[in-house]
Amino acid sequence: MGKLLAFGSNGSGQLGIGHFDDVAEPTSCPIDLHGQDGIKIAAGGNHTLVLGSDGRLFAAGDNSDGRCLIPSHSPNAKSGKVPGFQLVQCINQPVKLCSATWEASVVIPVDNKVIVAGTGMKGELGLGDGIRTALAPTVIPDFPPKDTQIIDIASCMDHIVLVLSNGEAWGWGNGRKGQLGLCMRHL
Repeated sequence: MGKLLAFGSNGSGQLGIGHFDDVAEPTSCPIDLHGQDGIKIAAGGNHTLVLGSDGRLFAAGDNSDGRCLIPSHSPNAKSGKVPGFQLVQCINQPVKLCSATWEASVVIPVDNKVIVAGTGMKGELGLGDGIRTALAPTVIPDFPPKDTQIIDIASCMDHIVLVLSNGEAWGWGNGRKGQLGLCMRHL
């Protein structure tokens, strides 16, 4: 695995390069992935998640609403922002999948639970009507259905879709333009 490089807008530290300045040239991210292959990167509006093939999850960027899954009292979180990638330790088990909406993160650890954090003004947290913020990592109750595994996840600005081992696709969030499909099951 080569270096992880980032460039572009960085006002919230979302590039994970250790500061809040925008950069126009590819810049090395000081993140220790121990030579892993198969990392996954999920980019939200102002935060980024990096998942290593060993199940370790790292986050950087705007954490003012908990979307980086890092406690606000963390010594590296300044004014609700995490400028360099930090290991997410609150999940307490390896992570197999992750995704990011504009203002939220979704994490699937190996125990097959769905954990969300951040803000979801259009239902993208999947926690029910009227719940728009999860300041700490929160498990979506009673999901997925019994005897199924979550095998894939994707998200966009304000909706999330999961694929289950039985072939079903479930989604939640903004679907007023058909983003969640007609045949899909919804939380």
